[in-house]
Amino acid sequence: MKILHCLGRASDEASGPTHSVLKLARAQGSLGEETLLFSQTGEPYPPSQGFLHNTFPSSPWLSKLIHSPQMAAAMRELRVDVVHNHAMWMAQGIYAHRMRSRGGARLLVTSPRGSLARWAMEYRRWRKRLMWPVFQRGILADSDLFHATGEQEIADIRRYGFRQPIALIANGVEMPDLPDASAPARSTPRRLLFLARIHPIKGLDNLLDAWSELQGRHPGWELAVAGPLAPDAKYDLPREVARRGLERIEILGPVFGEDKSAAYRDAELYVLPSFTENFGLTIAEALAHGTPVVTTRTTPWPMLEEQNAGWWIELGVRPLVQCLDVALALPAEELAQKGARGRKWVERNLGWQSLADKMLAAYRFALEGGNPPDFIDLAR
Repeated sequence: MKILHCLGRASDEASGPTHSVLKLARAQGSLGEETLLFSQTGEPYPPSQGFLHNTFPSSPWLSKLIHSPQMAAAMRELRVDVVHNHAMWMAQGIYAHRMRSRGGARLLVTSPRGSLARWAMEYRRWRKRLMWPVFQRGILADSDLFHATGEQEIADIRRYGFRQPIALIANGVEMPDLPDASAPARSTPRRLLFLARIHPIKGLDNLLDAWSELQGRHPGWELAVAGPLAPDAKYDLPREVARRGLERIEILGPVFGEDKSAAYRDAELYVLPSFTENFGLTIAEALAHGTPVVTTRTTPWPMLEEQNAGWWIELGVRPLVQCLDVALALPAEELAQKGARGRKWVERNLGWQSLADKMLAAYRFALEGGNPPDFIDLAR
């Protein structure tokens, strides 16, 4: 099977899709499939990754769509079995749609990557209302298969009336090595970590409001905030911290690679109070490092309650304060036990090889028919 993945940007190390599409392409290549990735910006990944990655320059025209005439031309000449689009509201989706309609691909697969969630559709609503009838709705209507990473994303897709099969396949995560028992203990003071893009969707304002109430009741804890400012967000974090009079808060900025792993290891608790997540890669990463998680019910992580690996709470400042009041009062040993349970669950359920194999099975079902795999949702 020849597979082409399309991604807008593949150079944003803080972006969940950058990681997940890269890992998916690499895993599919390791399973013997001819796999390509087309994207814009950044250096191409080396062939040693197990797939061919081509990057293309962006045009200054239609810059919000990340338009690239060179990518469009390359896709016109290409013939593949599957074109898998991971870029809503971007020109790459238009190119993938044209490729399918002109016979350059037998199958068009779309991963909305959270873009159909209610909060996401309301964010910069005027622009999306213009794009929806012009091209985005047509791309989705003509997709042969959708890929969702959680049950809520299936509901988001169905809410717009799309009745195509949907493959429910989570994103994967690589398991890091953990320090042995003789390694130094975690940081003092005890650390609560927020690590994500600095963007309104991540609920950082709610966390800062909660911390202003909690900081006096939990003097043994500090809050660490890590992550880059999202390209389309205007947010002055130091000003927001000063405006609230916050104490014991450390702004780490962007962290990648080993620095990112160290941030997870140094934290006793990870918090992501997002307004919406189609998956939430940083949640999986935190659990893989043995760090328990607090997140909102607008993310697809009920396993935190089911596995006793953290807290899955209602959206808002008050539920966050009530939950963190309990969590920050727990001894380190009890939090570590929750984190260990989360790590075991991630190891069992989110290995990239098995997830890539499921995606290939979904492609085959959409191409050939037959009995659907048990992770395929069919419209009723």
